[in-house]
Amino acid sequence: MEFLFAIPVILLPFVMALITGLMAKSMGRKFWPWFFLGIPLPFVANVILLCLPVKKAVSVEPVANEEIFDILFIDRSKKVKRINHEQHLSA
Repeated sequence: MEFLFAIPVILLPFVMALITGLMAKSMGRKFWPWFFLGIPLPFVANVILLCLPVKKAVSVEPVANEEIFDILFIDRSKKVKRINHEQHLSA
């Protein structure tokens, strides 16, 4: 019976660490370092996260047109004339 009372005591630090990790992930930071920091210092890590500035996530913009796919349809049998930049700049 005492074992049932011990389950929340054992799981509470891991639940708080999970909350800390998810909070860090939503603020643009890495999950695992904050998860492991949240195990011994659950409330302190959350306060530190709240004090840190939010990192801006890299935004991915949708493709505006299909020009990026044109390289797939280029006739490769044609020779491309390459310019030697060193000779071109020195002349």
